[in-house]
Amino acid sequence: VPLPSSSIEEIRSPLAVIQRILANGPNGDSNRVEEHFSNALQNNWEQVPLLNDVEHVEQLQPGSLVRFRCMIQNIYNPEWYLAEYDHVNQSSGERIRAHAKYCELLEPPQGFNADLSDATSKTSERTPLHCMGVPHESVWVKRSLSSPHLAQQALVPP
Repeated sequence: VPLPSSSIEEIRSPLAVIQRILANGPNGDSNRVEEHFSNALQNNWEQVPLLNDVEHVEQLQPGSLVRFRCMIQNIYNPEWYLAEYDHVNQSSGERIRAHAKYCELLEPPQGFNADLSDATSKTSERTPLHCMGVPHESVWVKRSLSSPHLAQQALVPP
């Protein structure tokens, strides 16, 4: 049973919001992204679904923002990734800048291909973490940390 969809775009479609913010300013300015989400979710944090509260990940909307209460089990070696590159229109040659800091894969718009060899592409470094749910957490602790209003509307009637 899917969870109800949020009306807040930052929760429903965070990558689209991030792409818009980064497209309208200096390249790679993640401070603006953090500031925007901090302001947008300041009074709406409880509406962000808690991954620990769902029985099946399929209950969550794909691509939506979630919270995860966890412990860091391992910190891996830093890895390099392509942070910025262009999508190029196959017929017109139009270029659209893509920012991949917050995701693994960006689907190019229809009619566009990713140009990963472009001289303006930027690489960056990130540190992967292996996170796991808090072990042996009692039911009453989980309940007290759950989103109260999400718990009431978490399951949509069949």
